Amino acid sequence: MANPQPDIFTKYSKEYHQAICKIRIPGEARQVLDFIMYKTWGFSKKEDWISLSQFEKGTGLKKPNVIRAVNKLLSMNLIIKKDNGIIKKDNVWGATYSLQKDYEKWKPLSKKITLSKKIKPVIKKDKRSLSKKIPTIDKHTKDNITKDTSYSQVVKYWFEKFKAKTGEVYIFDKKDGAIVKRLLKSWDYETFCKKIDLFFENEWINKEKAFSIAMLSSQKNRLIKKRDTKNEGRYNKLSKTVSVSE
Repeated sequence: MANPQPDIFTKYSKEYHQAICKIRIPGEARQVLDFIMYKTWGFSKKEDWISLSQFEKGTGLKKPNVIRAVNKLLSMNLIIKKDNGIIKKDNVWGATYSLQKDYEKWKPLSKKITLSKKIKPVIKKDKRSLSKKIPTIDKHTKDNITKDTSYSQVVKYWFEKFKAKTGEVYIFDKKDGAIVKRLLKSWDYETFCKKIDLFFENEWINKEKAFSIAMLSSQKNRLIKKRDTKNEGRYNKLSKTVSVSE
């Protein structure tokens, strides 16, 4: 039977603990935060270099989930990350992480609003007079993306490649949408699709299973390969465009 005891040599801040108990953090993000805390304060360090493989082993999460959790912690300003997108230490991707101790700078998630049973029927009735909703792939978000053809086709192409590679549906969020829009300022639609192909064919990306749009952006300058005729002509044969919530 497991029976862990308090470690008298580990330095821990009671003030930080009280503050972290008052903020709502998604489950995967909390696992990653605790692991960063273990790797830093647990060894009397202010910061530590952590690889994706270490996160995966320490939290039990898959690498795409780790990347998503790290991005969530960064958006909430709960951690500080250095060396973003740098490949080092025997070609293993990682970054230097530390805890954001100034809890006055944290950005907590908005609180969920619970409606009473009396209000819900009224809202449901009012919805009948509203204009028809634009369908989105992510049913849990309310904002609709721009109708720009290149944007929609690029996102659809990414979804197809991710599904073919992992067998799973990619979780697309606002940060992903912003990255796609930014990259479209430098790449046209056909170039973007070729970059996606190179990304999913990259040996290191496949080894690390780091299939995310954020990783695609960080590795964009390394995705260089001889002309590939295998997928030429395919980019313009995609079916109807789709709408994806940012």
